[in-house]
Amino acid sequence: MKLQHHISTISWTVANKLLYVIYGFIFLIQISILTPNDFALFALLLAINTWIFVICDSFALQLIVQYGFDTNKEKQANTYAIILHIAISIIFSIIIYVLGNQLALLFNEKRFIEVSDFLPLLSILMIPRTYFSKFIIKEQQMKSLFYIDLLFFGTFTILIIYFKVQFNYMSFKEAVYIYFLGASLSSIMAFVLSKKYIKLGFEGDFNFKDIIYFSIPYTLSNTLMAIPRQLDIVILKLFFDLKTVGIYQAARSIFRLFEEGINAANTLIYPALVKHFKSGNREEAYLITTKGISFVFISFVAVSIVLPLGVSKLLITLFLKSSYLDSIYYFNILLISSIFLPFFISYFVLTAADYHRTLLKNVGISVGVSLGAYVIIGYSQSIELIPLAYISFFATLAVLNYNIMKKEIFKSLKIAFIFRAFEDSLSFIRKKRG
Repeated sequence: MKLQHHISTISWTVANKLLYVIYGFIFLIQISILTPNDFALFALLLAINTWIFVICDSFALQLIVQYGFDTNKEKQANTYAIILHIAISIIFSIIIYVLGNQLALLFNEKRFIEVSDFLPLLSILMIPRTYFSKFIIKEQQMKSLFYIDLLFFGTFTILIIYFKVQFNYMSFKEAVYIYFLGASLSSIMAFVLSKKYIKLGFEGDFNFKDIIYFSIPYTLSNTLMAIPRQLDIVILKLFFDLKTVGIYQAARSIFRLFEEGINAANTLIYPALVKHFKSGNREEAYLITTKGISFVFISFVAVSIVLPLGVSKLLITLFLKSSYLDSIYYFNILLISSIFLPFFISYFVLTAADYHRTLLKNVGISVGVSLGAYVIIGYSQSIELIPLAYISFFATLAVLNYNIMKKEIFKSLKIAFIFRAFEDSLSFIRKKRG
């Protein structure tokens, strides 16, 4: 894998993820004009919606990439993907809507009904954006993906700054309406930019055995994995009040920038891994995997060393109200995860290599460890330990997936590969100078 051959793709991917970084700061402004209670509700809505779309992505949309390079299955895979995507997202959001009152009682929070009321419409508006963007990712048209996200986050940015300047206040409903508008506009853009890649039809040799073999274990893995990654705020609400949840979620919102770094790497790596494993080219898959994890690891560790030295405190005090100051502590503890997050790339290595059942087992064990931590922390009311449940998930998954890669996929793998980014960077510089 020669990085210089992929400079354009990498550059647009980096530019796209810079949008997430910039929006991360804008989101801090939005948090600052929301009360902790309203922010907690807004975060609950986004978390539940994200969880639903994780299921959709795993069971339906991933078919577009997994079978998109097989001309005998491509059209059918794309068609089944949209049918399943619509069905799953609508059914799940309607179930939560119908159970709104019961869930409000479960969470001991009467305002949860506001979340369940908005969820179906948000799901409908997000369907086109997520479906059409998957074709952009499959074709690795990162420039187009940049424009889709630019419109998405640009809409939020303009309106959040407007509310900050004009009112210095935003209600839960206003935050939701802004999100609705961004989702709608970016969905339109996604369709316009992806329509030339979309092939639909029922002819071909794709069958539901493919879905059973690939989608079911992959969906179970992702659904379980979403519990500590997206639904942590829902679990915490079972034990803590809205204010505590809102303060912790503020820290998680900032830390999500690290997760976006992983998402950027996976956007580039996964389609390439699928191609190489399908063709039997494990050597190239090995290079992509080791370089990807190494570059992310070095970057994350470097940033995590700098942030606790006053930078994280500066960011939070600069952007947030005094009521969110406790999130500084949570954020600094969450930085421990940056050691293990780069190994999340192994999740997509195992997926591309068809180790679906093994991956499901590893995710199940990791989620079990994390849930155990949440229960202990919740029942003991150990507010200061809340981030450890999140960290335990990634630490456990990193160890389990690394062992599988070393034993069964890349048998020459040694842990020292995490430092190969230094050698590759120096080699690239020498060639440029030469």
